Amino acid sequence: MTLRRRSLLPIVLAGALVGLAGCASADAEFAVLDSEAGPEDILPSAFEEPRESATVDDETIRFVGENGDTSLWIARSTESDSGMCLLVHPGGGDAFIGCGGATGVTVSDGEETYALVADGASAPGDSTQISENVYALG
Repeated sequence: MTLRRRSLLPIVLAGALVGLAGCASADAEFAVLDSEAGPEDILPSAFEEPRESATVDDETIRFVGENGDTSLWIARSTESDSGMCLLVHPGGGDAFIGCGGATGVTVSDGEETYALVADGASAPGDSTQISENVYALG
């Protein structure tokens, strides 16, 4: 099966969560990344194309939950020691990845918007918690 390329590229607003993430710093923690990898942490084949250009550290990919039929993972970025990535696979849609700094990452496919914040950071306003670190906005 081949992947079709999305006409609307995901919008990645790296670092836009400074106001949302409270006092998150370069030493931000993401406890889920300390857990052992399990079968749920294996990405579906839909991520093959998006990972060609993403800076995801494969060893740190961890499944964090679902929002309806959308599955979400987080991982560290290979671009910097403190960079983070949010990996999103909407059921029936194309998978996409957004990477940014330690303070958090916000990604959108034009329909849904998700925010990744560090452990203990304040929840973004008007959001639904998916995991300790991931929220659906709006």
